[in-house]
Amino acid sequence: MSKRIFLGMLPPSSNAALEPLTSAMLAGLPEVSAHFGRFKVTGISLDPGALGQFDEVKVLEAARLLAGARVGVIAWNGTSAGWLGFDADERLCARITADTGIPATTSTRRASRVRSACAARRRATRRTSR
Repeated sequence: MSKRIFLGMLPPSSNAALEPLTSAMLAGLPEVSAHFGRFKVTGISLDPGALGQFDEVKVLEAARLLAGARVGVIAWNGTSAGWLGFDADERLCARITADTGIPATTSTRRASRVRSACAARRRATRRTSR
């Protein structure tokens, strides 16, 4: 039997799409399961009340609870780095890992790395096709 892989997913409470999408993506991978934690986010804006929903203390508490499922990675599934800055995601991942001992990533970090890899591939293809 293959080793089980437990993915920890940490979406904001207002995200109703992540669980069904993740389940669909993992349907053909019986050795992989997704486990979800949440923290309260009811609205997105730049006003102080809305920004306060992303307080690191709240996210870290949710991550600690998710760590109880013995997941192999914790992924913050929000896009708040789009208005808080990429460095906010870097700090958050470092804190989650320090607090739980579990590697952490974010959807924004992954998307940024994929975009960078695709851009590098396009540049390399253009150079070799000349």
